[in-house]
Amino acid sequence: MFYPGFSIYELRAKLYGLDVKKIPLNEDFSFSLSKMLNSIDKYTSIVFLTNPYNPSGYAVKKNEILSFLDQISKTTLVIIDEAYIDFVDDIKEFSIIDEIDKFENVIILRTFSKAYGLAGLRLGFGIMTEELAQTVEKARLPFSVNILAEKAGVAALKDKRFYELTVNTVKEERKKLFSYLKDLGCRVLPSYANFLMFSPPVDCNYVYEELLKKGIIIRSLKSYQISDFLRVSIGSPEENKIFLNGLKEVIKNGRRQ
Repeated sequence: MFYPGFSIYELRAKLYGLDVKKIPLNEDFSFSLSKMLNSIDKYTSIVFLTNPYNPSGYAVKKNEILSFLDQISKTTLVIIDEAYIDFVDDIKEFSIIDEIDKFENVIILRTFSKAYGLAGLRLGFGIMTEELAQTVEKARLPFSVNILAEKAGVAALKDKRFYELTVNTVKEERKKLFSYLKDLGCRVLPSYANFLMFSPPVDCNYVYEELLKKGIIIRSLKSYQISDFLRVSIGSPEENKIFLNGLKEVIKNGRRQ
């Protein structure tokens, strides 16, 4: 897996007694599939690939992923976590979902926690070949998903209007927020997800704590071992305005110190 990144992959792997190999991100927080490819050997059982990436929002395109998969042994399981895929410009340009039947060793993960707004239900699904699905089913816990969550998931997939409104709002507000953050003197990373990772012109911890006092909660990245960046989720226009006004005031006060 790439590092720093979503900690659950490593925690779950260690829980099952697996050794973990972490591939450092590039300096701009993008990742190199060729670098990961060179780190895979005959002992590699599972590869985790998050696309778009958490916490940077970086994403690689479908053709790069296909090339990557063609060079990996079929005995190595590749798990592509697409939790944020709904927020890319064109899903067909970034996801291999339409070609999943060609890969007997690939699982695509999707979630209802982001674009569908059902985070409290802890509901997601995997996309894979029928043969691989049968293998996964043998190991699935009997009480993993409740029937109400399943019904809500099916209903959410049918609610195209809510989905499109959510995705379009995030994309529009992401562009605005990116521009406003730069105007405030922040370094902002390009993102294909529903959040932006940014480095403010004053101390990160100060910004985080001062915003918290105002009732504005953003994400500290200390758990990712990243101390000089913060992450903010894209909200509604009203929520983003509250955040930006608060941030502007905090940065202004921080520069006085």
